Amino acid sequence: MTKRTLLNYLLLASVVIYTTQACQKQQESTTPSDAVAISDNTKDGLTQVLQGYYQLKDAMVASDSMKVKMAADSMMALIEGVDNSNIEESVSTLITSQMDAVRFNVQKIATTSGITAQREFLPALTTNMIELITKFDFNSQPVYKQFCPMAFDDKGAYWLSASESVLNPYFGDMMLTCGEVKEVY
Repeated sequence: MTKRTLLNYLLLASVVIYTTQACQKQQESTTPSDAVAISDNTKDGLTQVLQGYYQLKDAMVASDSMKVKMAADSMMALIEGVDNSNIEESVSTLITSQMDAVRFNVQKIATTSGITAQREFLPALTTNMIELITKFDFNSQPVYKQFCPMAFDDKGAYWLSASESVLNPYFGDMMLTCGEVKEVY
């Protein structure tokens, strides 16, 4: 093997290693460094809201409109139960504002009939939940941001999951595994 061929192999190997590491870094958890610290009570409340979101999303995966409504009603109670009384006023105001946005979309889902119509509010709710997760340091488990490119006439839509496995809430069993993990929080 010539010196030039050896150098080409080493260069190729370096590119492969660099690319592999870059791809792995995209899949690693990204905890925002500027996340606001909050009390344990508030963390627990926000964690419960996130769990409520997962239940709501799972009811959409099951394509069960009645379960979606029940999960939305349950999530409303969890939102009301968030205690942000023992934290700095500016942080409390920020949490209240963010929870109002979450509440708005959950109310829309709870008062809408039919799974197709309920699913229309999931992208906005997901955006609100992502903001909540990235603004406040409360989730101790990975949160997987997933994407289906075919949702809403190929416009695409995101959702959050506690699992890396893709279970699509926009199509249910019609296209259960359509989608991919885009980010991990």
